Amino acid sequence: MSTAAIRDALTGLLEAIPDIGRVHAYERFAASEKAFIELYTADGRVRGWRVSRVNARRRRLASGATLVTSRWAIIGLLAVVDGDQSEIVAGALADAIVAAERVDPTLGGIVRGLPVDGASGLQLLGIEPVMFAGVLCHRVALQLDVQTIEAAPNGDLELIDNAAGRLIGAVVDRLGAQTGGFFGTIEGRLAWDPEDVPPGLSALVIPVADRAQPNPETIQARQRVDRSIAVIVVAPADFTAAQGALAAGGLEALRDLVRSALLGWGDGPAGVVDVPLLYAGGGPVDVAAGYIAWRDVFTPSIYIEE
Repeated sequence: MSTAAIRDALTGLLEAIPDIGRVHAYERFAASEKAFIELYTADGRVRGWRVSRVNARRRRLASGATLVTSRWAIIGLLAVVDGDQSEIVAGALADAIVAAERVDPTLGGIVRGLPVDGASGLQLLGIEPVMFAGVLCHRVALQLDVQTIEAAPNGDLELIDNAAGRLIGAVVDRLGAQTGGFFGTIEGRLAWDPEDVPPGLSALVIPVADRAQPNPETIQARQRVDRSIAVIVVAPADFTAAQGALAAGGLEALRDLVRSALLGWGDGPAGVVDVPLLYAGGGPVDVAAGYIAWRDVFTPSIYIEE
């Protein structure tokens, strides 16, 4: 998603807060103090806010996509009015902004909505007195780190003859056909990256290793290759958490879907392997904050020869 979309979402979030005052989508300036104060004045006193992007970091993920982490500042200025307990008012407005973001941490589906470096959602950095264009004000500072994913550029590997029909692609197709659309995302990856997590429920198919066995009974270059592939099921950590289903058996149910689709499958006249998929073991894997993931390994075999 674009920077403009995030800026608009945060501006809209602020504008929906009752009695928020003036809201600006960028840092405003004016040539005179009078004009500057007017930019941040509502109902005859200073009460205004601005949204600004502070920085952005980019990291290429294992899938080829790019993870963009951007930091946003929300700054409020409210005139000090002791008789109105203006410091308490400033704090209440800050709390209302934080609460609104927590209701929709994805900002309407624009950002991932996951914790970043351990910080979950908007953070109140401080409320302090400052002089603003000659007016004593409370300065409210909030900070939000958000992440978005930029899709990977198109590559040429899929142009190789029958690339999609080989083992990883065939497993992806099998899971899609057999799991009834339960997973929102089923795709092949070259490697596992804990931060490269699709939203919702997903199953990611990843190659692990090949182990070749020479044929001792003939000099012919014909070998059995035992392949290991992993299927990593990923779910939001709070998925059906109200009933405790994920901890009590929900994750096991996701694994059962995968095992039912793959165990003993893959060989035959139109198969992609010579020995069908067998279950080889599994275990939990590290994943982005807010998610839980489990990796199950399957070992089909093929024969290669000259």
